[in-house]
Amino acid sequence: MSKFLAVIGGVALCTSIQAETVLWKATGNLTTGTGVFLRQDLSPDDPVTIRITYDDQAIPQLRGSALGQLDSDYRTSINLRVILTSGSYTWEGFVESAATTIPTTFLTITNTFQSLERVQLDISSADNGTFPSFPFRLGESDSSLFLNFRANSRDFLDSGISAGDIHPAELSSATGKISTGVGNNLTFTIEPTSLEVLFEADETITPIAPVLTTSNNSENFILTWQSDFRFRYRVESTSDLSSDTWDEVETRFGTDAIITRIYPLTSSALFYRVVALERPLLN
Repeated sequence: MSKFLAVIGGVALCTSIQAETVLWKATGNLTTGTGVFLRQDLSPDDPVTIRITYDDQAIPQLRGSALGQLDSDYRTSINLRVILTSGSYTWEGFVESAATTIPTTFLTITNTFQSLERVQLDISSADNGTFPSFPFRLGESDSSLFLNFRANSRDFLDSGISAGDIHPAELSSATGKISTGVGNNLTFTIEPTSLEVLFEADETITPIAPVLTTSNNSENFILTWQSDFRFRYRVESTSDLSSDTWDEVETRFGTDAIITRIYPLTSSALFYRVVALERPLLN
C-alpha cells in the first residue's frame, strides 16, 4: 500500500483502534545560546537527553501533496510532550490539540520517490502549548520547543506515526531549538544513532529506590515517599538488621503522588524498608 493511500484510508479506521503512547528517546549536545540562554552553566557541548511521547492514533491534517510528497500535520488529540534535560535544567512542553495550521505541531513529510523524509515537532505557546517546566522563560512571552529530524532516504517513515512506522536507523541528522521571546534561543543537536522509538508500555526502566521520610507519634510509625507510576513498592520489615530475612508488609502501586503508610508501634524494635520493583504489564 502506498503512503498516500495508507494515510487517507487510516482516517476511517483510527476510531476503532486503541491509541498507544509512542516514545522517542535520544541524546545529544547543546550548541549555542543567545539572550537569556547565554550563561556559563549552559555551555556548548553540554550533553542533553530528549524524551518525546504522543498518541499514535491522532488524525492527520493533510497540508499538501505535490510531486510525490505528502505533508501531514498530526495536531488533533496528539498529546505531544517533549522533555529535554541538560545538567540540572529541564524544559518540558505539552500540547493536547493545536488550534491552527501554523506553526505545525507534528509534521511528517513522506515521499513516494527517492527523496529525503523528515519529522518536524513544534510545541508553541502561540498554539495551545503549555510548559510545566521552562527555565529562564521571560514572563508570558511566546515560547516554543522545536525539533527537526531528517532522514537520509525515503525509508524513514511508513504510513503513520506508530512505533512500527518509524525507522530510526534511517535518520541522518536532528536538531532542535528552545525559544522564549525575541532573540533568546538555545540550540542543540541530536546524535542520530542514539534515537530509539518504541511503545512507552514496552520501555524497560530500572526501578529507582525512593527517598523515605519517617516520623512517629505515641501510637504509630509513619512512612512517606514520593512514588512513580512506573513502579510498585514493597514495604518490608525485620526485627534484626543483621539478618538477611525481611518480611513483606504490603505492596503499593506508584501513582506519581506521595504515598503515606501508617503502622502501629510495637513493644520491640522493628525496622522498615521500601523496595522499588518493576510494575507488571497489563494484559
